[in-house]
Amino acid sequence: MAASERIFEPGERTNARPMRHTENLYDHLSRRGGPGWDNVRALVDDWFARVPETPATSKGRVDLLAKLRSRKSDTWTAGFWELYLHESLRRAGYEVEIEPEIEGSSKHPDFFARGHGHEFYVEALAVIAGPETRQERRRAHLYDYLNDHPHQNFFIGLEIEREGTIDVPMRNLVRDATRWLDSLDPDATTLDDSVGWQGNGWLLRLRPAAKKPEARMIPSETLIGIYPMQSGSVDISARIRNALRSKASRYGRLNRPYLVSLTASTIFADDYNIAQALLGPEVVQFSPSHPESSTLVRARDGLLMRRNGPQNKRVSGFVFAWNVSPTTLMHVRPQLWLNPWAPPERRLTAPLPWDRVVIDGTTGVTANEPTDFDTLAFFDLPADWPGYEERPFGWRRTE
Repeated sequence: MAASERIFEPGERTNARPMRHTENLYDHLSRRGGPGWDNVRALVDDWFARVPETPATSKGRVDLLAKLRSRKSDTWTAGFWELYLHESLRRAGYEVEIEPEIEGSSKHPDFFARGHGHEFYVEALAVIAGPETRQERRRAHLYDYLNDHPHQNFFIGLEIEREGTIDVPMRNLVRDATRWLDSLDPDATTLDDSVGWQGNGWLLRLRPAAKKPEARMIPSETLIGIYPMQSGSVDISARIRNALRSKASRYGRLNRPYLVSLTASTIFADDYNIAQALLGPEVVQFSPSHPESSTLVRARDGLLMRRNGPQNKRVSGFVFAWNVSPTTLMHVRPQLWLNPWAPPERRLTAPLPWDRVVIDGTTGVTANEPTDFDTLAFFDLPADWPGYEERPFGWRRTE
């Protein structure tokens, strides 16, 4: 494979340390050692090598290469989502053109697919965590610094009772935490024991989690075993709706069906959130004189359905998948939501391998139509993909 087609540099990796909180995805995948990680890098390189050259008027393949080499995790994730879609369409039997020309427009959808007697456009979109705040960066540095100083006998449970506006005095914290853990008996200590610590406006609580006796002689990779809980409201339905709206009419009146495909890095999204985003929230409707007559209806405040009728009929449908990465492929199961209000020339009837969700154009009621889609078989991956014994990047040990 030519160097210009590689996302990752060739060579042996020996650094097996888990992903750090302050580390970006590209750097982590580039340096992580072990056979499983070699498989991950090879897959990304192989998939990208199959992306075709783009027309001279566009930079699609060059732009995708830049995304997959980006040290911004949100950009890398968006690039891999495009790569995933391209490989999926190719394996489903479609010839895929990247960044096709659109007559009368200088804009380019991500893909034009042709096959099985069908042609359609596909736009890829990724909704990643919001812009990193100073508060999030301070927490990330705190977690990494603590994990750089593991203890022979203990992990810790970390709670943040008050957050400061400047960095934690790390050396003081590690010194005090180490002295405290050294004073404890791992065979007579529980999580109910704890100690408070404060500095630079921070108030932390540390709880000892004793290692099993057989693990105390094995060097640890982390100190934190239980991370602080983070609370706060997340309106994922609104984020999905707003993201899709930015693409719904971007290319005007296309002469072929048009799919908008979205991934999000979230543990909160599900079919309920998608339905709210597309159709509006569910509300209880009843007559004041007959409260027992209440029924559950849509508020008609979504991307596709509004009070004055259907909207965004130019979009034929949507593909949704959550937390898409090369190490989580076995868990990714995309869904195709079809737009019942798309005009006949925009309706998508092309065969695609994913589960479908059909929306009733009169009531807005949704119905699932599952398929026998098997991710590992579809991508010709082994049953133990990606082939390592450790947990994938982003996961943390808790025992």
